[in-house]
Amino acid sequence: MPSIKQTLSFLILGQTGGKNRVQIIDLLKERAYNTNQLAEKLHLNYRTIKHHIDVLLEHNIITTVGNETDSSTYGNVFFLSPEMEENIEFYNVVVRKLADIADSPHFFQNIVEQINDGIIIIDNGGISLYWNRRAEILLGYERDDVLGTPIKIFEDEKKFQKMVGNVINKREITNSKITNYIATCNTKSGDTLDVDITITDFKNDQGKINGLCLLLKGIT
Repeated sequence: MPSIKQTLSFLILGQTGGKNRVQIIDLLKERAYNTNQLAEKLHLNYRTIKHHIDVLLEHNIITTVGNETDSSTYGNVFFLSPEMEENIEFYNVVVRKLADIADSPHFFQNIVEQINDGIIIIDNGGISLYWNRRAEILLGYERDDVLGTPIKIFEDEKKFQKMVGNVINKREITNSKITNYIATCNTKSGDTLDVDITITDFKNDQGKINGLCLLLKGIT
């Protein structure tokens, strides 16, 4: 079963609708709301809010009085679950990552989901923040298997860490990048896959590196 940190990464960074879920959670941090009140506050369709409420309930991010897995009862109010309250600092980190990755998360996700190469985004500590669908297919992992956890897919872990360090340490270069890095990956099924990797950093407006993008091409 995924940890709440993996779940938060998946629901906010790994799926479309992450921005709306952040807005809902931010409101519920302040006070309890019902579905209709949330729709009015966020100027969103009632059904859209209901869908996100159902998802957040299912993953124990929020809770309610009475039937805790159903948002259909009119007037039910929702608030953060105790487990979510305990992990609010990690949630704030995920929200900052969402803002850093792109000004328009929906646009970003639409683009990367249509690319034929695997895309994995990690933070400076090697924690997986995002996998596109192609990365899942290449390596056999579901996103909720890996998001929010250290990336552990490379047979030669030390060489990968060295490549990452080479990118991060070239802070004076506008776009630090390593291309044509060939590595062997361990898939979920236990097989190995040789991939051609491009590692690129992404920076904020102040030039600080927020994380790295790994572009993976399977070698046949």
